[in-house]
This record gives sequence, C-alpha cells and structure tokens, in this order.
Amino acid sequence: MLVTDPSKCSHLAAPQILRTHKFISALAYAPTVISTEFVDQCLERDDLLEPEDFLLQDTSSEKRFKISLPKSLANAKVNANNLFKGRMIYCVESIHTGTEVMQSIIEANGGRCIVYRARPGTQLPPRRGEKGPGDAEDDEADALYLISATKKDQVKLWPRFRQLAEGQKWKPRIVKTDWLLDQAMAQELRWQGKYELTEADVPAHD
Repeated sequence: MLVTDPSKCSHLAAPQILRTHKFISALAYAPTVISTEFVDQCLERDDLLEPEDFLLQDTSSEKRFKISLPKSLANAKVNANNLFKGRMIYCVESIHTGTEVMQSIIEANGGRCIVYRARPGTQLPPRRGEKGPGDAEDDEADALYLISATKKDQVKLWPRFRQLAEGQKWKPRIVKTDWLLDQAMAQELRWQGKYELTEADVPAHD
C-alpha cells in the first residue's frame, strides 16, 4: 500500500536521503529505508522483489548532513517516537517552513509544538523531572526551545520568551530551524552553539 501517514509506513522509498518534512517525520518510526529503484525494478520485472536488496545507500548525503542513516534508524528504534518526549517546543508563527511542518516533525518524535506569539498569560510547561531517550547527559534537559529566524517581527519576541523561560528556571534557547531538522534526522539530541540565535545574528538591514 502507498501511504502518506508516516506512522503507517513500514518502508520508506527515496532516491536519496532527503531533508523534507515527510522523510524526516518517517525516520522517527524506524522504517526500512529503500531506494526508489526497488519500485522501478518491481514494475519492470512485474514481480515483488526483496526490499532488503534495495536498502538506500547514500554516503554523499550522509556526509553533507553529518549523519549515518543506519545509526539514525537504530536510534529511532530505541527512541520509539520519544526523542522529544515531554518537551514543549515553541515556534514563531511566521517561520518560513510553516508551523505545520515543524509540528509534524515534533509530534512524530513525541513532543508538542506550540506557536509562540508572546501574548500575556502565556503558560510554560512545568520543569521536567524525567529525561527523554535523546537527552544528552548535560543540562540540556533544562532547555526550552523557540524555533525562529531573524526577521524583525520574530526578533521582537525573543526578550519576552527569555524572560518567561528564566522566570520559571528554564534555560531559553532561541534556535534556527536547522536545530530541529538535524536532531530529527540524527534521532538524537546533540546541542551545538551554531544552532543558537542571538541579536548579533540579526542582519543590519532588518
């Protein structure tokens, strides 16, 4: 069956490793990832071939995205859709990829996506007592993330987010969309400073 719901996907066919929200969301379910050559060969031979003979091999994309596909899939099996377990991840409304894409990836990995508008009365989650399987051994479990870019209407939300987070003993992290995509593709949380946005990153013309 051809399905569009990643949660119902047993096999994921792609020409190469893709950084699309459907590919990334599907990874969370640890499917068997095969080349689209499998489909082509089945049709050409008019026979159902063995998917395992067409496992996707893409070292070029693995190098570009700094992942190992077999390791990502192994991590996904261990995570069991809980990479972002218990996390509320905030996202600015005007993010260029669309909040629906962010939500799809976050929810596939057991988290909750909240559109952040800095309105009065905004509630933050209680501090977590339990780490998810993807949490690092350091204090990243105390981080609260806001996915943003550097447009003026987004940057003006940052001070209020920091104030709210710090007021409830969270460590505010304002991050690029790359943070979410990279964590979900690797199926592990691996914090690097390159993901964090500060006012120094805001273009002068904005």
